[in-house]
Amino acid sequence: MDTKANVNKKHKLRKFKTKRQKRLERANRTDDRDTIPRKNSYAEIIKKNENFEDYYRKQKLLESDIEFAEFLRVLAEPLPTTFRISSFCQGQAQRMRDIIQSDYIKDCQLENNVELIGGKKLDISPIPWYPNKLAWTINLTKTEIRKSRTINLLHKFLICETETGDISRQEAVSMIPPLLLDIKPGQTVLDMCAAPGSKTAQIIEMLHQESGSTFISGDCKTTNDVKYLDGLVVANDVDNRRCYMLAHQSKRLSSSCVVIMNHDAANLPDFYKNDPEKGKTVLKFDRVLADVLCSGDGTFRKNYDVWTKWSAGNANNLHNIQIKIAKRGLELLAKDGIMAYSTCSLNPVENEAIIAALLNMAQGDLELWMDPPFYLNLNVILVSIPGL
Repeated sequence: MDTKANVNKKHKLRKFKTKRQKRLERANRTDDRDTIPRKNSYAEIIKKNENFEDYYRKQKLLESDIEFAEFLRVLAEPLPTTFRISSFCQGQAQRMRDIIQSDYIKDCQLENNVELIGGKKLDISPIPWYPNKLAWTINLTKTEIRKSRTINLLHKFLICETETGDISRQEAVSMIPPLLLDIKPGQTVLDMCAAPGSKTAQIIEMLHQESGSTFISGDCKTTNDVKYLDGLVVANDVDNRRCYMLAHQSKRLSSSCVVIMNHDAANLPDFYKNDPEKGKTVLKFDRVLADVLCSGDGTFRKNYDVWTKWSAGNANNLHNIQIKIAKRGLELLAKDGIMAYSTCSLNPVENEAIIAALLNMAQGDLELWMDPPFYLNLNVILVSIPGL
């Protein structure tokens, strides 16, 4: 009896680590894990797939053999590390950018403090096509950053600021679709396949871009000064577990204009709003982002398993559901609205073929925007190639 009481007492007194303690431990974690040999390491995967090469040569995505060879070379390289400074409060974003430039990057790039990692010279620079120098790239992988003494302080800083919502760890290519939508404050936006939520966070920031100050004043309005926004973001995902990730991403921004849904994107219901004068009316969205599920064969640089599992049939299996999602997005789009359709795939079956099918269905009611305005006239900076 006494033994049981003692056991229960010890159990009650057991102290669990707080989230803050775990976060600090991750930031201060040693790099021994990077030296431990692993079975079936990604480094052992042969980054070559003859079926993939043959298929895309026949698609003639690139103009010359030299360009195609360069394309294959880049696919075999790991992704650099990229991050985006939140523009939810523009004055805070400016200060965060200045801190990174003056206190961290400047120290890392001092001539006597630069180290070579894997034969590469450390390079930290803003992504040229992202506005106001709020997106940055580091030419090192996550593993290389953990090993680097030079960039260790910046690494810890990024981890902490990501938790607070001031910074988002986001791939550069993932930042493009929200920019295409040219979102304005007060608009209604539907993100059909939103999880894990990096694009959703970017959309929320765009809706709030005039609720704070400009980059000139550098001041942020307090919560009491900012009125509730008229805009709305409906972020949906079919996977319930991924919706929790979506909620975690969104709540860091503390925005009142976000609704999270767990629904099949191809069968989203109609939306309604209560108008003071007209009563219950149908809600159509000014902007729709259809970042649909796909074969992901454009993610070789981070998903190494694609090298061994790629098949042309993967795209064919997804074609119909992609059309259904995109078609439903158009049905929910307001007149003169903009929808951005995007995938992580290179395959025309998942891209150009979808757009062609939508144009045929629309019978003239849909316009393909060949030269979209982009966000802040980025079509001048962001280089692209026409579709097939």
